[in-house]
Amino acid sequence: MRKVRIDYSGLVASKLLERSRFVHDGLNGNLTLTSPPVTVVVLNTQNTALQSAISAARNRDTHALALLREAKAVVVESLRQNGDYVNSIASGNEPVLTGSGFELSKDATSGFPGIVEKIEAKFTNIPGTIDLFWKRAKLAHYYNVFVSTDGGTTWALLNTVIGRRILVDRLISNKRYMFKVVPIGVQGTGPESDIASQVAY
Repeated sequence: MRKVRIDYSGLVASKLLERSRFVHDGLNGNLTLTSPPVTVVVLNTQNTALQSAISAARNRDTHALALLREAKAVVVESLRQNGDYVNSIASGNEPVLTGSGFELSKDATSGFPGIVEKIEAKFTNIPGTIDLFWKRAKLAHYYNVFVSTDGGTTWALLNTVIGRRILVDRLISNKRYMFKVVPIGVQGTGPESDIASQVAY
């Protein structure tokens, strides 16, 4: 489930101010997010104070820099509180999350593996074999390898492997085989790979 980002402590002051203004505008008049812990009025006041602190700190005065750090800390904490609030109210409702002005976390399907790329079936010098390999899919824990002997009309599970390579053996020489690989991760099954095809030696 997607959520809004709540930790902005790593942002430089100007970027923090920009994000806080987005949040102010997103919360202002939002009919779903009516009671943030830090109101839009208070957040606007804090943004103004941060803007002033940024301007004052341009001369690198020690006192001004200390005030800038304090102003940043206040805004960071306000964003954290309001971010927690948005996450609890929106409960994964993406339009509400997007409209809040916060950055969103990565895609909710980030736990699903990505597609297997660069699948290749290579001719070998060993009778009855084909060397099949592919590039690792993001977030894949293992791979289901499928084979077709009728031009892709039907597919059968050939093997389940942890690695990214398999020497397919016990094949009929001079017969064409087609292969595809499906990655499996913690959240479930990823998309099928492209098809690789080769004739067994």
